[in-house]
Amino acid sequence: MNDEDFRGDDLVRRAAVVMDPTYGRPVPAPRRNAAELIQMAHRQRRATVARRVTWVVIPVLLAVAAAIGLATGAPPEPPAAAPSTSAAPSPSPLAVADQAEAVPARAPLTVLQGKVGDGADLRVAGRYTFVHTRTWASDTTGLSTAVNRDEKLWWTPDRAGRHLVIDLTAAPAREEVTEYKQGQLAVPVPDPSAEPAILASQLAEHQPFDAGPHAALRAVVDLYRYHALDVAHRAAALRVLADTDGLTYLGETVDRAGRPGVAVAADSEAGAVREVAVFDPETGTLLSYERLDRSADETRLTDFVVFLAAGHTDHAA
Repeated sequence: MNDEDFRGDDLVRRAAVVMDPTYGRPVPAPRRNAAELIQMAHRQRRATVARRVTWVVIPVLLAVAAAIGLATGAPPEPPAAAPSTSAAPSPSPLAVADQAEAVPARAPLTVLQGKVGDGADLRVAGRYTFVHTRTWASDTTGLSTAVNRDEKLWWTPDRAGRHLVIDLTAAPAREEVTEYKQGQLAVPVPDPSAEPAILASQLAEHQPFDAGPHAALRAVVDLYRYHALDVAHRAAALRVLADTDGLTYLGETVDRAGRPGVAVAADSEAGAVREVAVFDPETGTLLSYERLDRSADETRLTDFVVFLAAGHTDHAA
């Protein structure tokens, strides 16, 4: 028997399983909290990046040199399109309390997590996960109008699904449907854990938390873009945010759908960018998220997403 036949032999594989010292033993529950898992993810990511540097630097330099050599014979760039004059005024940021001093979000999020954990889970089973959002994004190029869309997503555990987008920017509104076959839909965290420490590690893989508190906030927002979170998962997401240093509590507000909520914020780029998430004060569900540009004298809204509905259904329509 050669080496390849030996490795592929079914009897050998079974023997290897039985000889595993962990065979037949239950997997213990995690003993680390979300904050500790976040730090471990940071260290692992830094080590991975360091190992990649040696293999990446030389190929990148060669690619740059080749691009410079080819640029001499490249055709001239086409003239830039004239800026659109039909852009509508940008929406205003959500109204939140103007606090003289920053209030850490840890305590309010911990209280909200406790309220969520005591609630009943009304999740309804269904083949498809369904998420309905309204999104808006300003034009940062000066070449077109802002983007205003109504989006509905249906997807199955095997990452097949249907994405319906209604472009509200155009008049009349335009509808576009994208069908995804099995395995085609990219889901950032396809199987989120209800254990806060494990969920923190999953989210940190998607948005490296060492970038700052805004990364944790974005990761939770992306979680809601694809999932209808039950009580345990909502509580876990709030625990991850409560364990994230640097988040600020902004108090009560009303989201763009007229729903009361509590707002938390994360600043980045030396305070030039602020990201605000609004949560339902009773269920802990994420209601909306927006990003603000505070680099100029007047704060400007750059994009938002409103979470209108989420659940499970047997029909993608």
